[in-house]
Amino acid sequence: MKKVYGMTKGKIWPIILSFSLPLLGASLIQQLYNTADMIFVGNFIGKEATGAVGASSFLFTCIIGLFTGVSIGVGITVSQKIGSKDFNTASKISHTAITFGIIGGIILTFIGYFSANFLLTLMNTPIEIMTESVLYLKIYFLSILPMILYNIGAGIVRSTGNSKTPFFILIIGGITNVIANYIFIVTFKMGVAGVAIATALSQTLTAIIILNYLFKNNTIIKFRISELKIDFYLLKQILYFGLPAGIQSMLITFSNIIVQYYINGYGGDAVAAYATYYKLENFIWMPIVAIGQANMTFSGQNIGANNYKRVKKGAFISIFLSGGLSVIIAIIILTFSHTFMRIFIKNEEIIYLGSQIAFTTFPFYWLYSILEVLGNSLRGMGYSLVSMYITIICLCGVRISLLYLISKFNLDFKSVAYVYPMTWFFTASIFMIVFLKIINKKIKNSNYNL
Repeated sequence: MKKVYGMTKGKIWPIILSFSLPLLGASLIQQLYNTADMIFVGNFIGKEATGAVGASSFLFTCIIGLFTGVSIGVGITVSQKIGSKDFNTASKISHTAITFGIIGGIILTFIGYFSANFLLTLMNTPIEIMTESVLYLKIYFLSILPMILYNIGAGIVRSTGNSKTPFFILIIGGITNVIANYIFIVTFKMGVAGVAIATALSQTLTAIIILNYLFKNNTIIKFRISELKIDFYLLKQILYFGLPAGIQSMLITFSNIIVQYYINGYGGDAVAAYATYYKLENFIWMPIVAIGQANMTFSGQNIGANNYKRVKKGAFISIFLSGGLSVIIAIIILTFSHTFMRIFIKNEEIIYLGSQIAFTTFPFYWLYSILEVLGNSLRGMGYSLVSMYITIICLCGVRISLLYLISKFNLDFKSVAYVYPMTWFFTASIFMIVFLKIINKKIKNSNYNL
């Protein structure tokens, strides 16, 4: 029998931390894909290309958000089945998710490729970067299918408590991406097209490796090509947990697209400044997300084992870990902000503008730890709809309203950045109230049943 990495017993913080570290490493490697893009673009092509890559990134993330939700849904359902030792159903869920991902990925690739120009026009993309943005986005769409399959496959592996294997696979993909960027940009001088091709090739490689790992039966879940089919009852369960997470991810990204829309109105320099800022932001965001994802698997397995007190304790330990890390990383980046910015772009004016944005948001990033951890904990408990409603109303609705007010008062481009900490505070407060209400009721009912 293959090993199951249980989370239902033992000290909580070492379990959360040990599971989070490979997730963080995986996030860093994934960030390497985009970071390598920005480094090569900023240093070998120019600021217009930097803006083109930045203008396209939110749109691409928004479109694949729904299928990212499928990977979250399969992770929740499989982890709960593993917690209750129902490995046969966990296998059927996994086969259904992979099949659904293949079909959906093919459809999205065709739709996205042929609508790239329309979508970027809709986003108010500056005319000076429009041609390169369309080219970049069209080629990037070719990586949707492998990206979906990798995320679903990695979600299955992580639900067993193994976060190391996806990390090692991403190391291979990251190295491939850097080498491909050098070949296509520096050697062949293919511009933004080379950046997109490099990413598509590396994403395809990671998808092939993760699927090969699964179908060689290296996990407790048995995989066979002959069983790749959709069980619509199980798909309904996956979508019940995953679709709200996918819609939530898509709408958060949509609200960021609205932000990008307003940024685009300030011109190419503002677009490049925000694109560069987002690369630095990811180094704070990634540890928070890694710990949040670890907490989701932790919550799922412990809900399956009816360990409600352990779920609550795990959530607060995760908040402490992620919040502390975010503060430390923010201090380091802000202390050397211009140095870090200079890694991605050499234009001093854009470096100055990007640093202004960082000093507006980074001191408050610890607030994001609260909403990310508690949102994932609620998903792991099976309350994906609750998490989605809170996020849509508080994070997206309030954010868009604030952006509208900013446009009415004709404030400068830096004012857009204030939207982030304001909405983080509001959303984190609501998540805390709702989480405590639900988990305390679960604990009370479990004590009563005893």
